[in-house]
Amino acid sequence: MHFHGQKSTRQDRYKSIYKDSRPQRTILFRIVSPILFFFPDVRLRELDKLWTDKILAETLWKEFMEERVSEWKDFVLYVCLQFPPLSPDIAHFDTGKSDSPQ
Repeated sequence: MHFHGQKSTRQDRYKSIYKDSRPQRTILFRIVSPILFFFPDVRLRELDKLWTDKILAETLWKEFMEERVSEWKDFVLYVCLQFPPLSPDIAHFDTGKSDSPQ
């Protein structure tokens, strides 16, 4: 896993021991990324750091997901405060309960 005693050892968790292990970005990704202010690039770099050489540290993954969930909660709160008419719909979506029979 870490190639101890070999010519190429893993000396950093975020650094690949293989040459050019990152796949090329697709054309669609390269077109859409500037439109989304390069936000997908940022997230993809973060994921690349977590998923180095197909090895994933569980503690790092949990931290990453906790940060994403926190961001999402903040975003939903912001939307609820900015657009009060949408708030009941968002709250309804979160509870998973339906007032009308289906």
